[in-house]
Amino acid sequence: MRAELRAARGGRVVVIGGANTDLVGIADAALVERDSNPGHVRVSPGGVARNIAENLVRLGADVEFVGAFGDDEAGRELMAACSASGIGLAGSERVRGAAGARYLAIAGPDGDMALALNDMRVLDAMTPEWLGQRAGVLGEAELVVIDANLPGEAIEWVVARSSAPVLAEPVSVAKAVRLRPVLERLAAITPNALEAEVLLEGGSPDEVWAADGLVGAGVGAAFVTAGAGGSAWAGREGSGKQSAVPTEVVSTTGAGDAYAAGVAYAMLAGLSASGCAALGAGCSAVALASERTVSESMSLDAALAAIGE
Repeated sequence: MRAELRAARGGRVVVIGGANTDLVGIADAALVERDSNPGHVRVSPGGVARNIAENLVRLGADVEFVGAFGDDEAGRELMAACSASGIGLAGSERVRGAAGARYLAIAGPDGDMALALNDMRVLDAMTPEWLGQRAGVLGEAELVVIDANLPGEAIEWVVARSSAPVLAEPVSVAKAVRLRPVLERLAAITPNALEAEVLLEGGSPDEVWAADGLVGAGVGAAFVTAGAGGSAWAGREGSGKQSAVPTEVVSTTGAGDAYAAGVAYAMLAGLSASGCAALGAGCSAVALASERTVSESMSLDAALAAIGE
């Protein structure tokens, strides 16, 4: 696995979707509803697609991000942070008069999210016409990653016009439905168990059943995450379970994005679905051990060390 993954360094990935400013508060003690809770708050670059993009850069990929940024101080700072982290922005722009996207999350002392709110209205600018002006960037990709922060018509435009395999991250239960029309054209998908249930339009006995169900619906490979329960994978070689990597959990924010980045990078390297799930688990473990949305310790070596490779 290690040799194959190292050979994928520099592979071209185009990531399309949400970028926002994260405001995350972590309580010092058990949360008390409808009251002011002592804790600490951090501000950092975020957004599902943007987080996946930065993780991929840290793993060794060449990443171009296509996204809409706010025409305010938050938007300018976010673009600068993306550039500083090595993410290409040739396909991105600030939308005149739009406020920057923001994500607000509150976590308990165990680092697990209790509640979150996102304001991603600036992404409404990412219409098929807007994306059409960036078709050249899309055409350079070896792999395309999208998140369901994109409007539904934009998702369909990207999937229909991409000559490279497309991996989709559903983002949330509310937004996962945007991916239903394109399931049979996706190379891979990385939902959690609740998002998989929405995509399949029905309950599932377990994560392996859900992963198999998504492949049955036409997806090339499916990876269904279940937090501490690990993940399930399904693909051409069959299906199975990937255990979570034991680690001290500092914050769960961004762990799913790191998992998706691990899957994407392993796809770039040509690994099987089980290998993709393994690297995803390693990346998730690195993310869980950090308070930051994208861990400064993220690297291919760190992810491989986490899974004992």
